[in-house]
Amino acid sequence: MLVCVAAGLYVRTRHGLEWEAESIRQLVEGYGFWGPLVFTLLVAFRLVFLIPSQVMLVAAGVCFGFIEGTLYGTLGIALSGLIAFWLVRALGGKRLAARVPPRLQGLFDRGGRRGGAMLVILGTSYPVGPMTAFHAGAGLTTMGYGLFLGAVSLGALMRSLLFSFLGARLIEAGLLSSWPALLALGIVLLPILHGPTRRQLTAWFAASGEPPKHG
Repeated sequence: MLVCVAAGLYVRTRHGLEWEAESIRQLVEGYGFWGPLVFTLLVAFRLVFLIPSQVMLVAAGVCFGFIEGTLYGTLGIALSGLIAFWLVRALGGKRLAARVPPRLQGLFDRGGRRGGAMLVILGTSYPVGPMTAFHAGAGLTTMGYGLFLGAVSLGALMRSLLFSFLGARLIEAGLLSSWPALLALGIVLLPILHGPTRRQLTAWFAASGEPPKHG
């Protein structure tokens, strides 16, 4: 992992990548026809480059506009989620899950069904928070690749929509005229900043995965 991060920092320095959309735009434009593919891979491997997803997704709107930026951002986030999910499985996710105490096994079983998928959607779509932790955590459950792909893609789409819109507005209208996008971002952030609301949302999504009880 340290080798990957070191390589990523080398690439960042070599290409002048910074925590700003303009540096990413210049790099992507330099690749011409291959720019969208390069950008998608940058989003997918953003952890190696130590660039937050928020910066990358705003850059998507700056580089490609709202619609295409949302598409490439979604593809990049979904790809990174699949990589994290697969890595946990490949490195022995099932063996690790088997060591879970019996009293917690039910939680992992539920995590492989709809409730776990809803948590992946929530963790991926919210503008802040450790997305990769949700993706890797899903790899410890019994969740299938198809269910995970659907959940991470939907969550990625929701996150990309917001930040790509913000990036596109910044280019089209400038910072002062982009107050509707900034206001929308603030409204979406409010629930996660309010502790009780955040805990209730998490509990509700987790409970939705419990199997129905038959009397």
